[in-house]
Amino acid sequence: MRTAFIETLYQEALKDEKIFLLVGDLGFSVVEDFKEQFSERFLNVGVAEQNMAGVAAGLAREGFKVFVYSIANFPTFRCLEQIRYDICYHNLDVTIVSVGAGFAYGALGGSHHATEDIGALRVIPNMNVYMPSDPEETSFIVKEILKNKGPSYLRLGRAREEVLIKKYDYKLGLNILRESNHKKIIISTGSISSKVLNLNKYSDYSIATINNLSLCAIKELQELIQSGLSEIIVFEEHQKQCGLYSFLSENLIELYSHGKVIGLPKVFSKSLNGFTNVAGTQDYLRKVNSLL
Repeated sequence: MRTAFIETLYQEALKDEKIFLLVGDLGFSVVEDFKEQFSERFLNVGVAEQNMAGVAAGLAREGFKVFVYSIANFPTFRCLEQIRYDICYHNLDVTIVSVGAGFAYGALGGSHHATEDIGALRVIPNMNVYMPSDPEETSFIVKEILKNKGPSYLRLGRAREEVLIKKYDYKLGLNILRESNHKKIIISTGSISSKVLNLNKYSDYSIATINNLSLCAIKELQELIQSGLSEIIVFEEHQKQCGLYSFLSENLIELYSHGKVIGLPKVFSKSLNGFTNVAGTQDYLRKVNSLL
């Protein structure tokens, strides 16, 4: 996903001179082409993520569309105060890009397990949260972000993720990748989606992804419920609290409370419940946490 992100940003920067990229002393072997082509719109701020958020806010105030890029935990948790006050409070055109969501950097231990980031970012007013599941969807999402203004969070995997479905026409919200029993559906987000799509034991479930936390996904869920949806299983490499499962549960209750549906499906979570106190590969940590 990170390669798809930087390649798409590079191509868009050829057309838009207001795109600016900040990095926190990483991205080597990934960002060099962007740096060489757009040296006046690239800055390595160093290992100083809080300062990087402030620099991003200043550049946005000067009219730039700023992308802040670092390993998942560091441009989020380390500078959450600056994101809240400097960027979101002023509704500035800054996109926080985290690479290595979930357990993508699992071998480096708990400091690199990005498993609370959706929850931390989605509650901040003005913040739009985007969670692509494969490289092609990443490219699509970057272009969508560039069409709009305001704070965004782009949650990426690491590298070499599978393309879920070739030549798929992605849209914002809920994307159904495989249709089966219309009464049961699995909804996932992020790189774990490729694993979910290949789980044979759920062959009678429809498979869908959600790539952004917005009402457009809820409208589609409303239509599914009205057509007889009875069961949802949510897969995510994130804590159960405040992630995709929470988002769906909250909005399903809203639909029911406002009379937009007359009944609700059962909703089950395949997500995390606490810290993971071991290190290992992404697949190993998924198994340790019974995600797959």
